[in-house]
Amino acid sequence: MFKTVKKGVFILTKPPGHHENLRESFAQASENARVYMDLRFKHFGTFIVVTGLLGTAIFQIQVLSDSKLSLAAISIIFSILFWLLDFRTAQYFKCEIGRIRFYKKLLGVPRFEKPKHILLLRASTATNLIFLAITVMWLVIWSQLYLAQM
Repeated sequence: MFKTVKKGVFILTKPPGHHENLRESFAQASENARVYMDLRFKHFGTFIVVTGLLGTAIFQIQVLSDSKLSLAAISIIFSILFWLLDFRTAQYFKCEIGRIRFYKKLLGVPRFEKPKHILLLRASTATNLIFLAITVMWLVIWSQLYLAQM
């Protein structure tokens, strides 16, 4: 249905019933975008819960007092890995949004007005700031535990 000329540039070849194919592709891209957005929320929720559990394990459970430094190091790695997971999922989401815009243009779907309020902090930026803050928090905790052991 589409032939890629170069990265990001498509040529539409019109097979029989192409309008129905475009609608199906539009619907599929919309569903994919919903799935990726839902996946980002689930990943973030899991990250917050596990971060809370690790924090509880480090500061509240006395049996694990000898493992605090290791748990803090695991928490740093865990935070970075979840941050990368969110970044990759966001890339797939943005790709699907690009496909949706492309199909909307081909199908002649009317454009909606953009919000009149300027967004100073987008959701992805806010999420990245939260990941950054939690990663820095774990680095500080780890460094304090490390210095206390010396």
